Amino acid sequence: YIIQYDRHTAQGVQKYAGTMGPYDLSSGNGTPNWRGNWQNTLDLGKLSLSATAYYVGKIKAVATDQGNLDTSCAASLYKSSQAGVPNDRFCYVKRFINVDLNATIAVNDDFSFFGNVGNVFGARAPIAPASYASSPNYLTTWHYAGLIGRTFRAGANFKF
Repeated sequence: YIIQYDRHTAQGVQKYAGTMGPYDLSSGNGTPNWRGNWQNTLDLGKLSLSATAYYVGKIKAVATDQGNLDTSCAASLYKSSQAGVPNDRFCYVKRFINVDLNATIAVNDDFSFFGNVGNVFGARAPIAPASYASSPNYLTTWHYAGLIGRTFRAGANFKF
């Protein structure tokens, strides 16, 4: 959890925690207040099964290092120009949770096979219209697994 992340300038205090700031330094991906992961592993002799869950909390779509020290939704970096759409509709980038699964089978002490399913439930990255131009509409730092979708890997490990 990020309690406080501020920068004091001559113009005032830039508050970054829980926002898209520091916008330029983070390539528009911001500083979510909440991030975490949890992993459980079940060992069944030579078989090992692991699940890892990743969490990123919601992020307010404001960035005080972009010339406005206001952190209210009125200062959102993206405002809809469509008639009838409230300006605060995109005030927050929604939270994101994804889960990876891994299985390993040990043949002996020096050789094992593994398989991995990334983003096993196919979680989709939340829309972030205020993100930096290099990754329009998404926060690749925090939501990359949701951009790629479900992935599969398999292989073997050797010890010499």
